[in-house]
Amino acid sequence: MGYQLVPGTYVARHLMCIDETTIVDERTNERHNAFSDNVLLMIFKVQIHERNLLPARFLLRKKNRFLFPSLLLLFPYVELTAQLIEGRHSANSQESKNMFSERLSNIIPNCTDATAREIYKQFRNGMVHDAVARGGAVVTFDGNSQTHPVSNADGRILVNPKAFYRAIRNDFLRYCSEIQEASHVDQDGVVFSHFRNIFSELISFAPANR
Repeated sequence: MGYQLVPGTYVARHLMCIDETTIVDERTNERHNAFSDNVLLMIFKVQIHERNLLPARFLLRKKNRFLFPSLLLLFPYVELTAQLIEGRHSANSQESKNMFSERLSNIIPNCTDATAREIYKQFRNGMVHDAVARGGAVVTFDGNSQTHPVSNADGRILVNPKAFYRAIRNDFLRYCSEIQEASHVDQDGVVFSHFRNIFSELISFAPANR
């Protein structure tokens, strides 16, 4: 199967000073280029900021017209970082749901596991697969910065996209600091090795005809 560099890697390779070392896959004896740890972290920051956070913030400034699309840009962060923290990909849809729910509950303190699972089912799956939120789930808008990102009102799931964006952005900054520190203190520890293994796999090589 042929491999090609994904676009984000192409941009990083040509616009940044990228350090690479050659590694050999012991199973196939194929030689690949591996990005340095500092560059991996740089690419992660750039991709999340420019592909997820910045577009979501832009949409949220449009007088409440694009609340649902903004959430579609933010949910992938939850799923990606769940994999980076766990150090593995989800094996099936149920495991994906479990990883998403646990991660979202960690990002948003008032979000219970049950609420997180409903968000996965009603918002994430509904919008991705049906182009609508399922089960009566709704988005709300409140300019008050103290508004909770998510809530469960008598079985109806409410999501405030602006507060949700702030929660994701704050977690992104925290996680970047955590892996930055881990890269200096213990590169072979769980935190950074999980990040390195999963993220380098995701950005370095992608099947050309997946």
